[in-house]
Amino acid sequence: MEQMLSKFDAFGEVQSDLRDRVGRIETDLHTVKEDVSVLKAAVQTHTQTLRGQTEAIKANTDEIRSLEGVVEGHTTAIQDNTEAIHSMQTDLKTYNQRLEVVEAKLAS
Repeated sequence: MEQMLSKFDAFGEVQSDLRDRVGRIETDLHTVKEDVSVLKAAVQTHTQTLRGQTEAIKANTDEIRSLEGVVEGHTTAIQDNTEAIHSMQTDLKTYNQRLEVVEAKLAS
């Protein structure tokens, strides 16, 4: 009988220890659930932010593509104007040489 009481006491101690451990686990589990809730909210916010940035990047990419044509047009115009300037420079040099000849004749 005494042996049974001893085993029953030991069983009671184990059960009490187990109850304490379960209580601590429940507290830890509650804390983890709160942390997960906070993380879920943060993830949703960041997901929305990333979606917005993705849309902005797509819009900027489209704008850059449209500007490529404008830049190509300006590049062509610059090249054409450069050629025209070079052509005028040759003509101006010729006119300048003729003017120097005329000035020399007038001076003499």
